[in-house]
Amino acid sequence: MKHMLTKVVKEETKQITRNGSSMWGYYLVYKDENKKTHKVRKGRMKWGKDEAETALELLKEQLQNPEQVLSMCSKSIASVFIEYLDKKVDFKKHKERSHYDLSTKALKHILPNFLLPGIDKNKLHGLKLEDYKNITKSIDKIKKEDIEEWRDYLQSATYTKYAGSQKEVTYGLSKSTLINIQTLFKSIFTYAKNQDYIEVNPFKYFEKFTITKSSFKTKEKLKYQIIDKEQFKHLMKTIECHTNKNGKINQLQKLQDLAIYSILYTLSMRIGECLVLLVEDYDPEKRILDIKNNWDNVNNLITETKTENSTREKYVGDIAHHHIMNLINYYKEKGIYSSKLPLFSSFTTAKRRQGQVRLSPTTVRRYEEKYLKEAGLEHMRLHDFRHSSASTLIDEGYNSKDVADSLGNTQRMVEDIYAHMFKEKEKKMQKSFE
Repeated sequence: MKHMLTKVVKEETKQITRNGSSMWGYYLVYKDENKKTHKVRKGRMKWGKDEAETALELLKEQLQNPEQVLSMCSKSIASVFIEYLDKKVDFKKHKERSHYDLSTKALKHILPNFLLPGIDKNKLHGLKLEDYKNITKSIDKIKKEDIEEWRDYLQSATYTKYAGSQKEVTYGLSKSTLINIQTLFKSIFTYAKNQDYIEVNPFKYFEKFTITKSSFKTKEKLKYQIIDKEQFKHLMKTIECHTNKNGKINQLQKLQDLAIYSILYTLSMRIGECLVLLVEDYDPEKRILDIKNNWDNVNNLITETKTENSTREKYVGDIAHHHIMNLINYYKEKGIYSSKLPLFSSFTTAKRRQGQVRLSPTTVRRYEEKYLKEAGLEHMRLHDFRHSSASTLIDEGYNSKDVADSLGNTQRMVEDIYAHMFKEKEKKMQKSFE
């Protein structure tokens, strides 16, 4: 909308068909102050005849008012970005978990580092998100050449990881990160075009836009480490006998860790699902654990479970039941029991002063390293207990649907992730006939 309307040559609203779908839209032909002819077509699925006529009148008013046109075209990239996220993401309900994850990362990391190339990074230090509106380029000024330059920038973008206390390792962006960032940026321009903030979407010039490989070495994906039932029992005994540097046993820590590891392994749960549990989520009479939330430790908030299938009720076996009840009884003995109490609470004064009433994965992980070393086991992540649980179930002969129900995944996800395990199981089955 850069040209002032001086004469209407043709205007109409009509029902049109696009991609097999029927909708209402308008068609406007007009001349500008230089007597140059312009054509505008637009249609929306949600429009009826009245909405199309209203939109056409609004368009003519805007084209006849240069000051208003200027204000419409002056939105910065950051302004449109923030507006897009506000309309697309409900941060309270988190209905779209994957969209929520991407948007949270974008707000804190992707926007300043990968969507705004060419800006002096020193100017960005300590800024709030709203401050970006005043220092970023107007979105209607972005051309095809800018997108090409940005693609080159993204392909060579890096981030730094610390290995040990001093060593820094630089990596390029992974394939999934590259695709997510590009998809987000493209969505912002599509949204801007739909809102009439830009006249032409510069992405239309790119038939194949997606870059999937960085110019730098990317971080290798970690392979998960598996333990079997006997190794798990050995680890649990190690935790029971663990003492601190002074040779003393921290009773609360021991009870919490035993309950956590028994839940992660025997109930196939994620660490976030485990740490978000309240005392009331466990029914000891029916032995049912209600899994309905997940803990986002980065943003210190409760979200819905990662997938729809992850919301589930789990029957708790003897091992996990024993350790959960030991922990609950400890709370009762100390007079701190409450049905609303986080099952794995942090009772250190410093943490509670900061509002951290739950144990954090970082705390659990710190002691995990000590336990694994004392037990003589290989390094493994907390999430590897979930993989170990799946491995144990497959070894016991349960099919992919049973394993998926236990993990809270879809059957297809389980078959993709653990395909090699099911193949090994088939080989063992065939040996039964030999």
